[in-house]
Amino acid sequence: MATSSTKVVELGFAEPPENPLTADNFPNKIGGKPAWLNPAYVLTAENVLCGICKKPMVLLVQ
Repeated sequence: MATSSTKVVELGFAEPPENPLTADNFPNKIGGKPAWLNPAYVLTAENVLCGICKKPMVLLVQ
């Protein structure tokens, strides 16, 4: 169990999808800018800021 002085790191590994052209696998990406599937619901600038440091968050995976 993590204590207040313990830093938690989560690791993930990228693997190629079995069926890359199916709807369940599009878009899948690591890094870069997110692809918004519904442009009517794009996040506001405030929604992409870190709640702790107030800097813009970076896309890790989609």
